[in-house]
Amino acid sequence: MIDRLEIMEFSRDRVLVIGTLKEKCDFKGMPVPDTDSLASSPLRVELESEWENMLAHQLPQLPPLANFFSEVPSIFNWLTSVLAPAELPAIPFEPGEDQAWRPPVMVHSWRSAVPLETIRFAAANHLCVELAYGGSRRLVEPYSLRRTRDGNIILHAVKHDTGEDRSYRVDRMEGASTTWVPFVPRYAVDLTPSARLSKQERAEVAK
Repeated sequence: MIDRLEIMEFSRDRVLVIGTLKEKCDFKGMPVPDTDSLASSPLRVELESEWENMLAHQLPQLPPLANFFSEVPSIFNWLTSVLAPAELPAIPFEPGEDQAWRPPVMVHSWRSAVPLETIRFAAANHLCVELAYGGSRRLVEPYSLRRTRDGNIILHAVKHDTGEDRSYRVDRMEGASTTWVPFVPRYAVDLTPSARLSKQERAEVAK
């Protein structure tokens, strides 16, 4: 699945998405949906009952259907240029972190026993991670991977129950698993390389 903010990155993507949506609806002989029509659709009951049967076997952890429906107004506002998505601040850097470093593509071998791709999936879908660390387990909202100048990879997260910012050394993690618990982002989720491109770099990619 793709993070909502990644989908909304370029206006050119918006034109492509709305064009593709219209073509698909024309092919199916149906009107282009909007927020109201999706919310009132009689098919929603069927979708709710079949949500897990249709998708649970395809994903590491299936986010609740409510997560997706809560994003529908923002998606359609973006598609129709009514409202640009609000940009969240990046989680603050800590002293000694390399601000120029970006995480590699997640399919790259991290040579780590910790399932970092699982953490990336949870972050992109706004699901909390149960993190085993220091002999205990804690529920965290994952936001960013950073590297210190001495080479340590750090996960920046927020403790879900207290809202406190926390950082965890990846090499000291004992395990991580995606949960069903959703979170509303407090910071920009930037566990992927594209999330931290500068405005100039984004413009170059869009060409």
